[in-house]
Amino acid sequence: MSKNNIILSEATPVEFQEAYNILRTNLNCVLNCEKSKIIALTGGEKDDVSSVALNMSISFSQIDNNRVLLIDGDMHYSGLSAMLEVSDKDGLSNCLSGSSTREKCTVSLNNIDFLPAGSKTANPANLLDSQAAVNFCDDVKKCYDYVFIVLPSVCHWSDGVIFAKYADGFVPVVRHNITRYKELKSLINNLSLADGRILGFVYNKAPGNRRN
Repeated sequence: MSKNNIILSEATPVEFQEAYNILRTNLNCVLNCEKSKIIALTGGEKDDVSSVALNMSISFSQIDNNRVLLIDGDMHYSGLSAMLEVSDKDGLSNCLSGSSTREKCTVSLNNIDFLPAGSKTANPANLLDSQAAVNFCDDVKKCYDYVFIVLPSVCHWSDGVIFAKYADGFVPVVRHNITRYKELKSLINNLSLADGRILGFVYNKAPGNRRN
């Protein structure tokens, strides 16, 4: 785990914990009537998306004994798997290709289950746009209260757009002074064309010395 990435815990600063409490509360309000929620995270800054997804998963696991699954769905770069030092393990790609099962690939971590991206594959989009992916999503809905999946940027890869048919909603992660309007507009347009539901945005790395 990189020293630049903070993992949510009782030892983290109160302001950090409260930011995720607010995010959790807002998402629960938006998804109040839905069961087995699958929430996809995407954005241009891969490290930001990975760290936000990890901490969101931990936050949701802290209430009501929620069963939470976090998935590294970026089968191009496996950034979250590398961050958690499990990039050498079988994972999502192996589950979708039929070479392994979710139960065998899942790793327990910080009161959540984590599914790595798995073995490198030539065309991840084909795996996601398959009956195996449909069956996989049906399975995790039965086994977990919340499923968080990190996806590559929908501005550059088709994976996230394909996953719109499985997700209950998307949470794009944008970074202060880095994410540009053109990229954000492209992200919104691509998800809109796929009927992807945007639940809200996470505004990351905001300066802490501003009043607004």
